[in-house]
Amino acid sequence: MNRPSPRNNDGDEDFKKHPGCTGQACFWYSAGCMSGCECSGYEKNIVNGGEYMTPAQANCSNPTEPTLPEHARTWNIEGKSKHGDWTKYFPWRAPGSSIALDPCGVFDGFDPPRASSERLHAGAHAHDHPDGSYIPGQHGSKVLKPQAGTAVNWKAGGIAEVSFGFFVNHGGGYQYRLCPKSKAMSEDCFQANVLEFADSTTWLRYEDSSDKADVALSAVDVSEGTLPRGSTWRRVPIPACNCDSGFSCGDGAVPSQNQQYESKPPGGKNTQCSSGVQFEPPTQGAYGYFVSLDPDDFLPKISLVDHLKVPTLGGEFILQCVSIVSRLHRFGTLVQTSPSAVMSFRLRLRHSCDMHSSSGRIMFTASSLFGTRMFSVECVDCWRSRHCLP
Repeated sequence: MNRPSPRNNDGDEDFKKHPGCTGQACFWYSAGCMSGCECSGYEKNIVNGGEYMTPAQANCSNPTEPTLPEHARTWNIEGKSKHGDWTKYFPWRAPGSSIALDPCGVFDGFDPPRASSERLHAGAHAHDHPDGSYIPGQHGSKVLKPQAGTAVNWKAGGIAEVSFGFFVNHGGGYQYRLCPKSKAMSEDCFQANVLEFADSTTWLRYEDSSDKADVALSAVDVSEGTLPRGSTWRRVPIPACNCDSGFSCGDGAVPSQNQQYESKPPGGKNTQCSSGVQFEPPTQGAYGYFVSLDPDDFLPKISLVDHLKVPTLGGEFILQCVSIVSRLHRFGTLVQTSPSAVMSFRLRLRHSCDMHSSSGRIMFTASSLFGTRMFSVECVDCWRSRHCLP
């Protein structure tokens, strides 16, 4: 999440430098996640390293069967992988059923922390940021510092704009939630206060100072078979490339995870996915896996923007953004509201979501004629990570 800025953004850096991972924000997640079970905190090099995690390997003895409609999937949709339906028990296949290690994520996702030699994936590059404030294995709800950035104002009963960017495209889906600041941060608290999307449109916004207009994308929302029951999760609309790894797909002498499902060039101006994509792009050229610096690629410096209905309740809340893929990501910020219809909210985000099995929290304060109150809001962002594919 980058709007509003979460606590996970260490140092409150300008997110436009890297919309998907500014200030190490994408490094807070839970590893080893399967639907219906608590994340184990450990996983092998999946899927990019050729490992295909099973429920048993994640200490999940009774996984939840898939509830996600086929049209809302983002990976191996038609089952063309040589490994069959290998994402069957990944978190996005039963949205909301996987339980994160911490409502604000774990730095590097592993608990106990893995050796530095094993940190080879996105979300695992703590060694690339020697000046960071956190170390692998720390739980966000216990160590994340309050956001020091500029407060964001929300109007009670109004509409709020939120967004997130990509580090890599893991597919999956997402959701935003709240938790009263007066209560302990927990999954139960956030799941009791899921925020509604205000409309059925996600906006693709360029963050590269190009002045390109936002592009409207029709959202794919799911409300059946979800947890909390009846809550809405929104699919990530950008497809990755058409093989298990989501990148470097081809035929012939390539590792099985890079074996393309079929050859259907997607068209559009993009240097990635020459052999095809996981599903139909929402607009020309809107596909890919890596956030590239190539100006001809679509994924560099973009955000996916949504609008949420702000509740009319008074108080202070933590906003959480939860993203589900193969891992769980979470972000958070403090928000304050008032019963007054003209109440303004002062939000300060704290990142408490796993980025691959993710969700997050934000805390904010708001002022009105009735005084200042504190709130905690949960933002849930769900997507498919390389370790937890949908």
